[in-house]
Amino acid sequence: MIIKCRSFGYFKTRLSCLFPVRFYASKPESIDHSLSATLLHKARNLSDEYKRLEVNRSENEAYINANNVELAKRFVRLQKIHNSFSNYESVYKQLEELRSMEVSEADPELKLLAQSETNSLQPLLSSSVEKLENSLLSQPPTHQSSALIEIRPGVGGTEAALFAKELADLYAKYASYRNWKTKVISSSVVQGTEGVSEMIFSIDGEGAYGQLMLEGGVHRVQRTPATETKGRVHTSTASVIVLPQMPQEESSSLYSPSDIRIEVMRSRGAGGQHVNRTESAVRLTHIPTGISVSMQDSRSQHQNREKAFMVLNSRLVAIKETKEMEEERAKRKDQVSSSSRSEKLRTYNYNQNRVTDHRLGLSFHDLDSFLEGTNKFHEFLETIRKWNRQQLLTSLDL
Repeated sequence: MIIKCRSFGYFKTRLSCLFPVRFYASKPESIDHSLSATLLHKARNLSDEYKRLEVNRSENEAYINANNVELAKRFVRLQKIHNSFSNYESVYKQLEELRSMEVSEADPELKLLAQSETNSLQPLLSSSVEKLENSLLSQPPTHQSSALIEIRPGVGGTEAALFAKELADLYAKYASYRNWKTKVISSSVVQGTEGVSEMIFSIDGEGAYGQLMLEGGVHRVQRTPATETKGRVHTSTASVIVLPQMPQEESSSLYSPSDIRIEVMRSRGAGGQHVNRTESAVRLTHIPTGISVSMQDSRSQHQNREKAFMVLNSRLVAIKETKEMEEERAKRKDQVSSSSRSEKLRTYNYNQNRVTDHRLGLSFHDLDSFLEGTNKFHEFLETIRKWNRQQLLTSLDL
């Protein structure tokens, strides 16, 4: 009996013991992977750089720790790239040996066994490619955070307010599809309609921000409103802002308590006598940046204060991350246009039953299933995410 193992070295040894088989070194068929030759070259060079530093590790670490913080950071980053690249090379070489065996082996049983082992290793190669790409991109930890989404109508009056609400519903449906939890932080309804003048809500789930961050920008809808008597198509817009959530206990890295001005006041708007009698509304101002957040949705001042800090923290984290990305981009030769918010991110055309993302010219012709926020919407987002990932990888100048 031949024992199948994931470790090809052991698998190869066992076969050699059981059968007098020679493992030929003939050229295998091409192994599919998504890494370009340019990216492989960059990864190999960075791995070699790490090995050169590692040779004199004790001497370099003393210099790094004492004198050069940037070099210390680079050493840690190179180590991650080296580990990912070594894992990729290991899996790839195993697949090469197995493919060579498939081509050269005359014994049908051994050929089938090699094919079976190849099939089991192929997913490992895909996984190692993704890990290597992640190490090269060095994505910030916020990509694994929960998300905070702010939606506001733009041009188009009542139709824009209705569209803003529909976008909020779309993301809530998608959150449910991904088993993420949603919670409305603040909502202002346009009286006499189902539209909103503002909607802020959280989506709690690991990686929610990383999955939804590319939704930030101006969304445009083209359709004939129900109140339009002449059948004309109206164009309206809504803005979507996607922010990473920052727990309050971690906010000390963003600001000191003296940077925040806290004001309490009576709530305004509909809500009866209670709204006007109690000082439940809260306004926070981050003095260094001038960013202000007001919250009055709850009757409790404590709850409004908690929600206001949640929104403020997310906005400050986004500013910090954007600044770091701009600094990193300034070091590159090429600029990555995909990461900036476009003036016209996406168009929803009801008459043509079409949704188009203008960054990559991606169109989908089934608006109803798209707005369900399930598998079709997820596939659309994944296509955009992969495109953006390739844009970032292509622009790498490490």
